[in-house]
Amino acid sequence: MFDNKLSKVLTFGLSSFCIASILIRMVKIYLMEEDTELIPLLNIMGAVFIIWALLFFVLERRSNLPFFYGVSQSGGSNANSFIVAAVGLNFFNLDNVQFIIYMIALSCVMLLLAYVVKAKD
Repeated sequence: MFDNKLSKVLTFGLSSFCIASILIRMVKIYLMEEDTELIPLLNIMGAVFIIWALLFFVLERRSNLPFFYGVSQSGGSNANSFIVAAVGLNFFNLDNVQFIIYMIALSCVMLLLAYVVKAKD
């Protein structure tokens, strides 16, 4: 179904997405107090980050990039679309069950995009 290179990217990508999402969620629970005034703004930011991540994923797929393709900047950032999606998912104000459902749904959307969007030769 997927070529060898894309299989590796998806394996590393979806694994890093799940691990980063869960770790960010655990840190968020301990660091953030419930501030109901910010919830609408955080939900909008989460949606923007997820849309941004899906656009990045399409660009990465069309360009046939490996999982680690960035050049570290002075800050050391190599975040790809999977990490951006994990950050975006954690902006939403969700309980644990909703979080897991959203995480699985977003993984399925990225797999579907990987299947539909073809890499340029």
